[in-house]
Amino acid sequence: MKKISRSDQIGDGGIALIHRLVNEIGFIWHERQTDAGIDGEIELRNSATGEVANRFILVQSKAKNQSFPGESDISFYFICDAADIDYWMQAQDPVLLICSHPNTGEAWWMHLQPWFADPERRRSRKVIFNKRTQKLEPRAEARLLDLADPHGYAHVPVPQQLPETLVSNLVPVTLPETIYHAKTDVQDRPELLRRLHSPGERYKPRGDFIIRGHRLYAWRPFEESALQPHVKGPVDQLDPREWVGSAEADKQRWLVELLNYALRSDLAKDCRWHPGRKIVYWRPTTDLKPRKIRSATGYARQVFRPMMKKAEPDQVSYYWHAGLGWQFLDIEGTWHCALIPTVHYTRNGFADSLFIAEYLTGIKQREKNLAVRGQTQMWAQILSDTSNVFEVRDPILRYGPLVAFHADQGIDDEGWKPEVSDSSPGTASSGNRKPSGTKAEPGDANQPPLFKAA
Repeated sequence: MKKISRSDQIGDGGIALIHRLVNEIGFIWHERQTDAGIDGEIELRNSATGEVANRFILVQSKAKNQSFPGESDISFYFICDAADIDYWMQAQDPVLLICSHPNTGEAWWMHLQPWFADPERRRSRKVIFNKRTQKLEPRAEARLLDLADPHGYAHVPVPQQLPETLVSNLVPVTLPETIYHAKTDVQDRPELLRRLHSPGERYKPRGDFIIRGHRLYAWRPFEESALQPHVKGPVDQLDPREWVGSAEADKQRWLVELLNYALRSDLAKDCRWHPGRKIVYWRPTTDLKPRKIRSATGYARQVFRPMMKKAEPDQVSYYWHAGLGWQFLDIEGTWHCALIPTVHYTRNGFADSLFIAEYLTGIKQREKNLAVRGQTQMWAQILSDTSNVFEVRDPILRYGPLVAFHADQGIDDEGWKPEVSDSSPGTASSGNRKPSGTKAEPGDANQPPLFKAA
């Protein structure tokens, strides 16, 4: 009686799984009837237009329902036959080794030519797979396209039917209805600030005003502030909207300047202004101990803390302050403030650290989207103060919640991540992409890209 072994059945299951996954990516699968080390071919197809390119990636399938050697949640390895390696390395088209578990519907791929171009790897005959970065799934489309593209043209991920909510860094701003203005005998803003500031006073006076041509403009009635003694003449009022879209460009700049001073004044109780960096940053505590605030979600978030020396953990190296930059924008007749969270560093809580630029470079390299989003949400909460986290304040401007946009199409975030280098074990191959400025291979100088731009 003829029989089909269990291993043959699992092998057929691996081919069937590759067929299904390749179709899900949007490519075409062609199975070979005669197998000499290549089980089939993937024909490249533009999933956005349906256009096929007459370019192929060759595939060798290895399927097991049990674990591969050394398999964990992160990786595994596969030992190849020397004759197979020799055969694959002679191929003109890219060759993938696809290892799969048909029973779980999972498969992982490795581009073999660059992997075995390393003599040490070729001697070991071992291929190490990273299960996170080398999974055969729709998000691998752009990387697989790169393998067959001789020029390495970037393939933009295609928008998918992926409803999502996009939260911006914009908060809507409601302006006061009135700007008060009157003549003054003060020449300019710095002079008036010097007159207003009393020695020994902890906080500087409110600075939400400008002076233009011996005329004082402010958001508050002058009698409600220390500006009253410097008013020389009757007080007039105007609607801020008169300056929006004014034929006089100076008037629009004056309004933005007043808005900037208003935000600084709204945060002055908690934050200091840094004139060099044009940001506000959180004030140090009186005892220089860490300070946390309760976020809108109820969790504590640090806004000031000492950073200790690595070699001497009982000594302070510098102080870390949560900071904010911003920009006021008139978007279709509605004012918004774009929040730009940042960090500031001081030696003693007040004087700038000598290594601000170095520290900022390091944190920008480490911070990811989640951290930036959290800082943005924190500052939006501080400005709106809808959860009564802070002391009762009387802000000049009224700030709304972060503006969100709803989209019915999106792009998988993984598709934007840079290719993982194949120069170290356990990482995925980056394909045949040529670095910018390198010379093309002989004979491919006039090759067109796989698909024309739409």
